[in-house]
Amino acid sequence: MHIREKLRSVLIIDDDQHTLSISSVVLSSMANLQVYTCRSGAEALAIVGDIKPDLLLLKLSPDLAGVTTLTKIRNLPGLIATRAIFLVSGDLGSALDHEELGAIGLIRKPFELMLLSEQVLQLWERQVLTVK
Repeated sequence: MHIREKLRSVLIIDDDQHTLSISSVVLSSMANLQVYTCRSGAEALAIVGDIKPDLLLLKLSPDLAGVTTLTKIRNLPGLIATRAIFLVSGDLGSALDHEELGAIGLIRKPFELMLLSEQVLQLWERQVLTVK
């Protein structure tokens, strides 16, 4: 089985509607993923148990609310091993260790639209290969 076949769905959590819209279009069309979107951690917590995405893309703000959301999601039944990539703006990402925060990687915002699916898939594949 090809590694990319294992990544089927992603939940994007970001309060910026523009980011949600473009990310959704890019990942569904270029990476052939089922994409779900939420504008808040609370909204994500309300649906994540039903959709059980393979991957989370979470905005990481200076208050680290994305880390709190990720922790709460992983405490739900069947979601402890859910992988996550943080979306970071500005200098925030340079001071963070994504692994300490529980993520498989960071993607800086604003991101290149045409590279988003490639970045997500590369981080996914790197993590899957590391686990094997």
